[in-house]
Amino acid sequence: MTKSSDVRALLMETADRLFFEQGYDAVGVADICKAAGKAKGLFFYYFEKKENVVKELIEIQIRTMSAHLTEVMRMMTVTPDRKLRFLMNTMISRESPGPRALFYFKQEGIPDWLDFYTHDLKDKYIFPIIYETVCGITEESGNRKMTRSAVEIIYLGISAFMHRNHMRMADEIFYAEAVSAISTTLEKALNLPEGTMAID
Repeated sequence: MTKSSDVRALLMETADRLFFEQGYDAVGVADICKAAGKAKGLFFYYFEKKENVVKELIEIQIRTMSAHLTEVMRMMTVTPDRKLRFLMNTMISRESPGPRALFYFKQEGIPDWLDFYTHDLKDKYIFPIIYETVCGITEESGNRKMTRSAVEIIYLGISAFMHRNHMRMADEIFYAEAVSAISTTLEKALNLPEGTMAID
C-alpha cells in the first residue's frame, strides 16, 4: 500500500468509526481529520466533500455483502427457489442489518442522496445475483427462461415500492401486508407454488 493509499484508508476508517459512533450530522470534516491526525486539506483532496466518503464506504460495504451472498448461495445445497427466498429474506427482512453506513443516520434518517445512491449500488451488485437465481428457477422448472428485462421489471418494481414506502415499513400491519404482496408477486411471476416465497 502506498503512502497516499495509507492516508486515504486512514481517513475512511476514521470517518466510518466517527459516523457510526456519533452520527453523520454530528461529525464534521475537521473532526475526522483531527481524529486521524491529518490536515483538513488532505480530506478534500481525496473526497471533495463529506458525503463522498460515505458513498465510497457504502459501496465497499455493499460490494462485500454481495460477494458474501454469492459465496453463501453458491454453497447452499437447496433448490434455486429456496435460494431466492433466502436472498429476499436477507434483503427485505427488518432483522437484516444492511450496510453499516445506514447506521450513520440513526437520528436524522437516511437522506435522499444516500437512499438513491444505495439503490444504484444494489442494482449494480445485487441484481446480478437475483437474475442468476431466477434463471436457475426457470431452467429447473422447465419454463421459458426469463429475459433480463423481465427480471429487471420485477426487481425495479419491488425496489421502487420499498423506496416509496420505507418509512411505513416500521408499521407491523403494513410490513406484513407488503411482504405478503411481494411474495405473491414473485410466485406468480415465476410460476411458483403458493407459499414458496413467504418472507419470514
